[in-house]
Amino acid sequence: MKELLNVRNKGWILEISNYIALQRYKMISNKYMVGTLVGVLSGLLLGFFLKWLEILTDEKVYTLLLNIDFIPIIGTISWPEWIEFAFHLFVSIAIGLLFTFLAAIHKVLLKVKGIWGLSFLLTIPTIFLFFPLSIVAVKEVPSVHNYLALSLWTIGHIVYAVSLPIIYKLFKYQPAVTHQNQNKKG
Repeated sequence: MKELLNVRNKGWILEISNYIALQRYKMISNKYMVGTLVGVLSGLLLGFFLKWLEILTDEKVYTLLLNIDFIPIIGTISWPEWIEFAFHLFVSIAIGLLFTFLAAIHKVLLKVKGIWGLSFLLTIPTIFLFFPLSIVAVKEVPSVHNYLALSLWTIGHIVYAVSLPIIYKLFKYQPAVTHQNQNKKG
């Protein structure tokens, strides 16, 4: 009888352990999906916004965003715009994934103010990329002394920083509301 209870208890513990592992897997895979969505949507917003600003002002900020001609091997190839845009989206997906995982890890510390701070912390370095990207570019891009282009670049990246937490909040993992949870609220 005692052995039967031990086997039964171990089976029960194993079931709980498997359930927890499954839920953790779902949350992690959901974080990948959310991070990818955050990166893609924020990257699309930044790209289209800078393209629009370039059309309006003739300042080559969108060209600078997509420029990869300084990168060895891939920079020597004349890529179509959509592939250069895909490269931009890959970088944005990496930022979206990093943002999502850091926000999830530090959710206790990152209440409303913290998630915005994290967004700007990850985005501010991209604003300063204006200078090295302008210097090493082979294509015609804005000069480091072009303050209008720097301002447009900065505004575009602030829009990007603002979009990260907004899109994250739209798609982040939300545990299912159970009937018990609803009764506690009511």
